[in-house]
Amino acid sequence: MKMGFDNLYKSYGDKKVLSGVSFSIEEKGRICFFGPSGCGKTTAMRICLGLEAPDSGSVFGFSEIAASAQFQENRLLKWRSAAENLMIACDIDKDTAVSELEKAGIANGDKIFPSELSGGMKRRVSLIRAMLKKSDIVFLDEPCKEMDDALKQRMLRYISDKISSRALVIITHDISEAYFLVGSDNILDFTFEMQSDISNK
Repeated sequence: MKMGFDNLYKSYGDKKVLSGVSFSIEEKGRICFFGPSGCGKTTAMRICLGLEAPDSGSVFGFSEIAASAQFQENRLLKWRSAAENLMIACDIDKDTAVSELEKAGIANGDKIFPSELSGGMKRRVSLIRAMLKKSDIVFLDEPCKEMDDALKQRMLRYISDKISSRALVIITHDISEAYFLVGSDNILDFTFEMQSDISNK
């Protein structure tokens, strides 16, 4: 089963955000929405997830499979520990949650709350949550922002280890992240209005 867009357009008032975007990926494929802030990458992801509708064109395949997502906002429950945020969303036990947080360099995950976490730590919790939730496709919107190079490499390896046979859509303006996770042939460049079809094989 393929998923993607066919000649999709989206505007907000007079501002054209997506112009004739077409792409497709296979059931276990990977793609990167690449480009600077404000070029329509997050809007495209929201359309994939059914959170927004296009003005014209078609969206196919995404509504038929289970998705998990990491948004730009971390969206953590402030009154729950880091571990509990994972346990609630991913239906896992405390030991598993604590262990996964330790892999990301976050100790005492069952005792530490979002208000005690740095921006980069919150980002890691939200990333782990997206990766651990059962799904057929994972969407990651700037997964490594607010992380230094060492942490970024650590979390990119974590994503690679956890993605298994699921499809992956990553949004980034960092080309090194794109190359690491999807390769050079599976990058959809949102920098220019002209878009071309990309098909994962």
